[in-house]
Amino acid sequence: MKRADGIIIAVTLLAAALFLAVAWGRGNGRTVALYDGETEIGRYPLTVERTIRVELEDGYNIVVISDGTVSVSEADCANQICVHTPAIDQTGETIVCLPHKFYVVIK
Repeated sequence: MKRADGIIIAVTLLAAALFLAVAWGRGNGRTVALYDGETEIGRYPLTVERTIRVELEDGYNIVVISDGTVSVSEADCANQICVHTPAIDQTGETIVCLPHKFYVVIK
């Protein structure tokens, strides 16, 4: 085996290890946290299907946890961006309702 072969093998193994580390870090989250501004108002497992109505100072949002994903199915805000945001299922992903200062994040 030549020195260049050893370098190629080492670089390939390093790239594979980095890929696995990133893939593991972005795996399915275990919980979803709900926030009213900076205050966490609830944390729920993604493994239990449920519908949560969140009453806020400026209105309400309905959060649905189903099949390991979370989405906002209904809100009484004007722009409805949170409702039109696709369901999320990866650690770090968020759904935001700016008019209500409400957001959902997978932990």
